Amino acid sequence: MGISAKIGGLSPSDLLGQPHWDRIAAYSQRWAESLAVYPPSSISEQERLLTRLLTVWLTAAASAGVRLPAAGPLFTQQGAAAQLKPLLPPFLSDFTLSTQGSPLKDGRWGLLDGHLAWQNWGGSLPPARLGRLLVPHTPGEVAAAVSAAAAAGRRVRAVGKGHTWTPMFFDADGDTDVIFTTLLRLPSGQRIEMAGLSASGAPLVRIAAGVTAGELSQYVTDHAADLGNAALPADVVIESVRYAGVISMGCHGSSKDFGAIPDFVESLTAINGRGQPVVYDVTHAHFSQARTALGLMGIITEITMRLASVEHEPDKPFVTMSYSYNAMNNLFGPAGSPAKLKALVERHYSIELFWWSLNNASIKGFLPAAWDPYADRLMVYMTDRAAAPEGTLPTTYSSKTDVVANLETALGYVATSVGMQTGNLAVQALAPRLIFQTLQSLINRSGLMTLPAAIHYGRGAVDQFKIYDFEMYFRVDADFAVPFAAWNAAVTVAREMLVERSSNALNVALEARFIAQSAVVMSPAYHTGDALFFCVEITAVEGTPGWSELQQRVFNAWTGLNGTLAPPKPHWAKWTNFGQSSAGNDSALQPGLSVIDKYAQQVFAEQIAAFKPAVAAADPKGVFRNSWLAAMFGLVGK
Repeated sequence: MGISAKIGGLSPSDLLGQPHWDRIAAYSQRWAESLAVYPPSSISEQERLLTRLLTVWLTAAASAGVRLPAAGPLFTQQGAAAQLKPLLPPFLSDFTLSTQGSPLKDGRWGLLDGHLAWQNWGGSLPPARLGRLLVPHTPGEVAAAVSAAAAAGRRVRAVGKGHTWTPMFFDADGDTDVIFTTLLRLPSGQRIEMAGLSASGAPLVRIAAGVTAGELSQYVTDHAADLGNAALPADVVIESVRYAGVISMGCHGSSKDFGAIPDFVESLTAINGRGQPVVYDVTHAHFSQARTALGLMGIITEITMRLASVEHEPDKPFVTMSYSYNAMNNLFGPAGSPAKLKALVERHYSIELFWWSLNNASIKGFLPAAWDPYADRLMVYMTDRAAAPEGTLPTTYSSKTDVVANLETALGYVATSVGMQTGNLAVQALAPRLIFQTLQSLINRSGLMTLPAAIHYGRGAVDQFKIYDFEMYFRVDADFAVPFAAWNAAVTVAREMLVERSSNALNVALEARFIAQSAVVMSPAYHTGDALFFCVEITAVEGTPGWSELQQRVFNAWTGLNGTLAPPKPHWAKWTNFGQSSAGNDSALQPGLSVIDKYAQQVFAEQIAAFKPAVAAADPKGVFRNSWLAAMFGLVGK
């Protein structure tokens, strides 16, 4: 439909020039509510309505000069795409390049002072010049690259998808050879292959370092009969991330019965600082350290994963999936209680909590001081292990993009970005309402599912939402008073900042999951006995004004809680440095350490002491270090 025609009650004058955000908000709310009348089978109608809404928002955003943060600071130079394309290896140059900044396959690419440069997915770090760009196909090529770099006195770092906010990658001076594991294959030439059974009887799969969560999920789906429906019992939600990065950062899924994802590693092979392959398994003294080594013990080439779902309730290979959308005061705040939270967690195999702040706030005449965050609705995502009744087939994972989920995510992203950049409180209140309403209407896929289908519920959508992220792990006490207090503390900070600034800094979500203890030394959930951990995070759209202040105040609130069993620990991949602009002026790669950096040194001190001898053994000359990691761990030289 042309812009000259009316769009469902909106005229061109509502969208062009200075958009009438109040009218657009009212229109959007009506259409979002109408989505609920269509059954899940009406995919084409849902796509049509979401496309219509998204078109309205993109038109108004462009008219208002709103810049969608996905572009990043690298792609502002005219002609950059034409200059860049000849420099890229085939797996990148096949993608359309644009000076408007279409992100490529792994992270963001562009030119910086005439040099090829890269930036992390979330834009929390400044663009960094690469030295040599290496895209090996075989472990032998990785070994040769490391040997050559070591002989020349150069450094080497590997990059996965770039879904890390901390400065784990490489220094910006152009003196680091950067290895992308995207095309890496196993010695057999395969990307994934079966590898027998573990001592516990769980099927093993061997994967190349660059295999994504989506690839592995599709493999176990396609080979379900041979694997006895075994799968990873918990995994990351985003399908595009690569397992070498997931393992190296100590990432986690959601299940109170299992620890972090590195706990499912049966063995891994890494090329050490001498250019030699080393197999780390239970017989190796540094196996625990290698499973989350932050890239400091070598370049991972292959990983053998244990499909450990069969180790817990083997007669229930599937899960049932359900949601609730009740007011947050049913669980948290003055009307909630730790006992209610404990009962919820103990009742289910896995729960995830999501709060989009302002999702129930009034759009017209919104007054921050009158806002009660606990009147907002809380999305609780619950899974329970299950068997398939006779004649019933579970919903299985498909790597095919979920168009409806992607349209819903894009709509939320654009509306949130508009609210953030225009400072319009009505739009800031509308964006989470749109997200919540469309999620409730469209993304609620309940019922019997395989584990990969339940875990990857976004199917390509989450990757679109470029965000900042800050996460900490709390050891859960017997009464659940600690996670209850930690959640409420973040809500309190979000409300205080909204009242003070008349702007919503927590403009994506407060999210939490529970996992069991980890046996991996550098995991924030490392514990030698049985324990439960509460993993809670705040997120905001990239470029959000006030993010640094929000992170600092939440950090202060969380680390200042009374009654914790141990100091909370940050997720190694999920924090940005305080007091700096994250859009190209972050202090992460400059001399000195931030407040959270120094805090992490303190709370991980015993783990770091156990980790450093393994690093010294694997990389005595510091081939795999960058300046931030050297400072964090007190390593001599770069």
